[in-house]
Amino acid sequence: MTFRHRGHLNVHLRIHTGEKPYKCSLCNFSARHGSTIDRHKKAHLNDRRYACDACGYKSVYKSTLQRHYRTHTGIKPFACEFCQRSFSQRGHMKDHRRKVHFC
Repeated sequence: MTFRHRGHLNVHLRIHTGEKPYKCSLCNFSARHGSTIDRHKKAHLNDRRYACDACGYKSVYKSTLQRHYRTHTGIKPFACEFCQRSFSQRGHMKDHRRKVHFC
């Protein structure tokens, strides 16, 4: 991959090193990006208004609840382009491609 700015490369390298320098002060969550930790902290502060009918899981974000529903339905909309294995989350598919297919 190529990047216009050195800072973007440094952030990208955290994927490979596993470095997560941003820490939540309220729990043990850590993140690679500052924006991710900001979003996470909102979950501590805001009322979790979106609730799962099946198990009671609650989320601050509707999109997170929609992704959670896949744990109940078994829907796996993300397929590996190399072996057709399916995943419920895009990130899981990307991890699979990187670890199994080395790309």
